[in-house]
Amino acid sequence: MFETEFWLYKTMLDETGSTRFPLPFKYQRYYWVVQEVYRQQREMFQAHKDTCEDRIVSVHQPYVRPIVRGKSKTPVEFGPKLGLSLDNGFTRINTFSRDAYHEGKEDFKKSVEAYRNIHGHYPELVQVDALYATRANREWAKERNIRLTAKPLGRPKQEKETA
Repeated sequence: MFETEFWLYKTMLDETGSTRFPLPFKYQRYYWVVQEVYRQQREMFQAHKDTCEDRIVSVHQPYVRPIVRGKSKTPVEFGPKLGLSLDNGFTRINTFSRDAYHEGKEDFKKSVEAYRNIHGHYPELVQVDALYATRANREWAKERNIRLTAKPLGRPKQEKETA
């Protein structure tokens, strides 16, 4: 039923007799987005899946992608991920992505290498949070004589009580 109606609407759009698309750009964009949403939904239904690649979740903002974070308060976040670095009071965007990825694995090295490309040398100190302080990043920074301001790995040392 729907396939027949869909075909009818497509042929009606073709029969306008003009070379110009008959809808204003805003509605033309919605038309294309809805077609893609339909294609994704049909693909998931036929394959008995719950997800698909680059799934559109908003007709008005088709570029927004859900990112599953697994947090208890908000398990899914929406919007792009930004990799920012601060250098002498200037904020630089090193990474801008709408796809889900692990920031600690990709953004750290990109940001440090971007600094090196601009200044000609590696920074002496990099301030990071726990997400970026992975073993691999620590080793990579140590090889380049870069100090990190991150908590040391392992359990915290037990302090003995003194009387």
